[in-house]
Amino acid sequence: MDITVFFGSKLAEFTGQYEYGCVALIKLAIQDAGKDPRRISFQEMQDVFKVHLLKRLERIKTKDPAHVTAKMLASLTEKQSLFTMSAR
Repeated sequence: MDITVFFGSKLAEFTGQYEYGCVALIKLAIQDAGKDPRRISFQEMQDVFKVHLLKRLERIKTKDPAHVTAKMLASLTEKQSLFTMSAR
């Protein structure tokens, strides 16, 4: 499972934006954190959402970026077991 595609799809669902652009936004947020999406841990991904994704959502003037980020964090927690398996 490609986590950038999975969470990009979730971000598209939560924002109403195109999935392709949301996948790119997830990849950029991970890159901002200096992490490799193939080797990122659950805690690192939480930090990516809390800090880097939030900043990017604010920059592009997403409606209620804090709420979107909270939904992304909830989705991450909900899918933690799948995330852990894909990071190996």
